[in-house]
Amino acid sequence: MNTHVIGPLCKRQHRHEGTDFSLRYASTRQCVECHRIWLSTHRESREIARERARKNYYSGRDRKLAYMAEYRKTEAFKSSKKASGLKHRQEIYARTKAWKQSMRGRLLVAAANRRRVLLERNAIKIPYAIEELHAKFDAFDCACAYCGGPATTVDHFVPLVKGGIEALCNLVPACRSCNLSKSSKQAWEWYRSQPFYSQARWDLLTALNEKQSFLGSR
Repeated sequence: MNTHVIGPLCKRQHRHEGTDFSLRYASTRQCVECHRIWLSTHRESREIARERARKNYYSGRDRKLAYMAEYRKTEAFKSSKKASGLKHRQEIYARTKAWKQSMRGRLLVAAANRRRVLLERNAIKIPYAIEELHAKFDAFDCACAYCGGPATTVDHFVPLVKGGIEALCNLVPACRSCNLSKSSKQAWEWYRSQPFYSQARWDLLTALNEKQSFLGSR
């Protein structure tokens, strides 16, 4: 399908190949050369307008910020829709923060963080249900498997960077402090050097992980 046609001479006398006709677009019948000139002019004027707006913004920025700071203190602003929107936003932030501190929120946030790690390191994954992860938290009374404090994160018993897999048998509840301290270290080497080391807790941890690994392999 032809996009250009030969048509009558335009007002600016743009002759096509020395003829008495102009090259025009087939769809709009607009002169191609006139349109090219208009585009170049429009681009220049748009850049000029942007530069003027940029200068106006920075020249009056301090004055506008001072004005808005004073306006926010007035009753007119407090009763405006913007003020109600800010209040609604603060309520959303408060609910989100409370949700992240709940058990379900901590689990889902931890799961999202684990997915990010998997994408970065392409670890092997064995699917598990969220209920199974809940049950593992219950086995430790929702306490950190290492120090016994409140569990707010999920730790890989064998770090992913050391060949660990993304499976229920390799996940243990942990507090944020222990999770960050352990990092990519091997669990046994790190755990026995900690002041809160407990042989009974270690036995529970290894026994539960071995059991879940056996069940998963079947």
